[in-house]
Amino acid sequence: KQTLTILQMQGYIQQKDDTDEYLTTSSGEAVSGSKLPRMIRESVEEALTTITERIVAINRDPRAKFSIRKAVAFGDFLSKRAQVQAADVGVMLTRRTPMSSNVDNEEEEQAFLKQLQGKNRFVHVQRYRPWMSERTHRNIL
Repeated sequence: KQTLTILQMQGYIQQKDDTDEYLTTSSGEAVSGSKLPRMIRESVEEALTTITERIVAINRDPRAKFSIRKAVAFGDFLSKRAQVQAADVGVMLTRRTPMSSNVDNEEEEQAFLKQLQGKNRFVHVQRYRPWMSERTHRNIL
């Protein structure tokens, strides 16, 4: 409650009517660097279907450097609002091929994740972290 009071005094949030809900003000959005939801939820859902299909194809390909053991999607698209942000997708990788001696494993993983995402602006693919399954999410694999 103290934090909410301070944020309200600074003009970053305002209480919605007489409820326990708060809205971020334009000053709060500027300070936090947040962006307004600008994507259609259905487009994000289609992008998640595409990523899921790509993951299945990668897991079937014995020549792929990595297989994907787990993939979860999270973000405001789960709220069922019409306008949403891009979905975040956490991907857990397992190496299939031996590591190149002159290449860092993390660099190879990042390159693989970037290739998995492709030019898809409706999702952000990143390495899986355990906290991703602790919050509201959707298993996509």
